Amino acid sequence: GYDMYPKRYITVLFFITVLFIGCEPSVKDGLPYEEYVKMVQTYLNEGDYDRAITAGNKAVSIKPTDGETHYFLARQYYEAYRNNFDAAQMKGLQDAMLNPNKRRNSGSIEELKKFGYKPELKILAFQEFKETVKYSPSNWFARYMIATDYFNNKHFREAIDEYKKVIDINPKYSNSYSLMGEAYCELGEFELAIKNLQTAIKIDPGVENYLNLGLAYKKSKNWKKYVEIAEKLKDMDKDRYNYLVNPEN
Repeated sequence: GYDMYPKRYITVLFFITVLFIGCEPSVKDGLPYEEYVKMVQTYLNEGDYDRAITAGNKAVSIKPTDGETHYFLARQYYEAYRNNFDAAQMKGLQDAMLNPNKRRNSGSIEELKKFGYKPELKILAFQEFKETVKYSPSNWFARYMIATDYFNNKHFREAIDEYKKVIDINPKYSNSYSLMGEAYCELGEFELAIKNLQTAIKIDPGVENYLNLGLAYKKSKNWKKYVEIAEKLKDMDKDRYNYLVNPEN
């Protein structure tokens, strides 16, 4: 957390902005909070990420302890990050097709940055998700995003701790159980993995949940249950069945 909020918080955001951009771009001071909120959306839609971040900083300086402000910025930055990442990947693929002999470090962040990728958007998004739960601890989706970021970065124990908090707030969201089950599976705690994946199926009996449960039975060498799930998955989705029985292909 930031003990000297908002001064210390703004300092951190300013440092990130300077680190990636060089200097904070000009956005008029003294405007109403609502104007800065509109600016964030407008600038992000236009791809002017520098000014969007600056406008976001100014909105936070007006309502530093408002969880909804942080959540708004988190969602805006995250959506912009996804769009920016996808666009950079597409440009990279196009470049690879046009210049097949060009040397490149495929999939690396530095390679994507050559095509306009701005990793600071993701950094800011998750910083704002964390600020959201600091001031709005009942915001389950912000917690879910934090948990899933831990999961994606293979911090499985931290992910599990956050998913438990999500479930305490919203016990009917199947993804929390499913991903927590996968995290337990990665840690070799198969009994807990299977328990959570079974709960996920009760809420959402979808193909992916059955696939993950089948993989958990397979890893735990519970072959009887594995065969039951495999047969069920075979009737549901041949592609996911093939992945379960032969994940290498």
